[in-house]
Amino acid sequence: MEPFVHNRIVTINDTDMFGVVYYLNYLQWCAEARELFAFRYVEGFPEKHLISVVDMDTKYFAPARLKEEIAIQVHLDFTDRKTTHHMYFDLRRNSDGKQIATHWQTLLFTSLNGKILKLPEQAVELIERCRPKS
Repeated sequence: MEPFVHNRIVTINDTDMFGVVYYLNYLQWCAEARELFAFRYVEGFPEKHLISVVDMDTKYFAPARLKEEIAIQVHLDFTDRKTTHHMYFDLRRNSDGKQIATHWQTLLFTSLNGKILKLPEQAVELIERCRPKS
């Protein structure tokens, strides 16, 4: 399976007064990529179950600036628990491939009333197909 990539152009709303992306916007972009990924590949989301972030981390390598196009590539992998999985995000500037940031989230599925669910079989198959190549 080809990696899922969400492209985003930096707008004035994303930046500080110097035209550099404000750090929290990277998290919003990753959340946007996660939701678009789920809309495309996760059957029943958000009508039957929800995906919740329980842990995350971000590393920043270079600033993104106004009008740059940023590619956000998404990968999945398993954790050591039957209820969670990892989602990894690689953010790169399209013009030169420069890595801007990396971000990961530990996610779990819940029912609409908040009950934690075991990873659905469809999610297990999807994670197998979207694991990072070593």
